Formats: sequence, C-alpha cells, structure tokens
Amino acid sequence: MVESNPQPAAGEPGQMRACGHAHGPSGSCIPCDDRERTSMRAAQDYSGYISSDCVAFTTYSGGVLATITLHRIKREGRKGSRKVERHYWRAKSADGRLWYGRNSGPCMCIRMFAYRS
Repeated sequence: MVESNPQPAAGEPGQMRACGHAHGPSGSCIPCDDRERTSMRAAQDYSGYISSDCVAFTTYSGGVLATITLHRIKREGRKGSRKVERHYWRAKSADGRLWYGRNSGPCMCIRMFAYRS
C-alpha cells in the first residue's frame, strides 16, 4: 500500500526538528537561527561553532551568525613539551559588530567575544 502523505526523509526540507520547527533547505532551523542572531546582538560573548569550510561562525544547526574575516593558526607550548595548535578567529556579524575568539579548529565549539566600541 502506498502512503498518501509520506514523511520527508531525514535531512530533507520540511522535516520537523526537536524544537518543533521545520528546517530550511540548508538544514538549519530558520526561526531558531533568527532568535539566536537577535540574542547575539545584545551579547558581549556568544558560543557557537566554526563551519567546516572556515568561512562562518554558526549555530549548532548550521545557521550563519557571522562571517569569518581572519583565521590564524599558532603552535603553542613550552620548550620540550608537546606543541598544541590554537586557532584564532575574527568575524563580522550581519549588524556590523566585530568578534574574536580561539579554539582547537574548524567544526569545534568556540566562544566569541565582541570588540568594545
């Protein structure tokens, strides 16, 4: 028997998320991403993720919060000890605010801080 109203497969637009919203074509939850962008405007620091292609600071679901403007990698550690790579990031949000932060690399959680005006 053929279903008259089949459910979208995982990852397809229209599939319901845990938040109760359907997600868009990019896979992100549009209402939740908009709410996060709004709360980021009033914040002095904000946590999110760096995209795998290193071009955006994103929400967990992939919604873009800011565009990466600078990415540097430094190896840190004391002489004789294991060197650790640190990734330093700068970003610019849609409202024009500048942000900075550091983490262990792309696809990882990061806490970004707003530059003081």
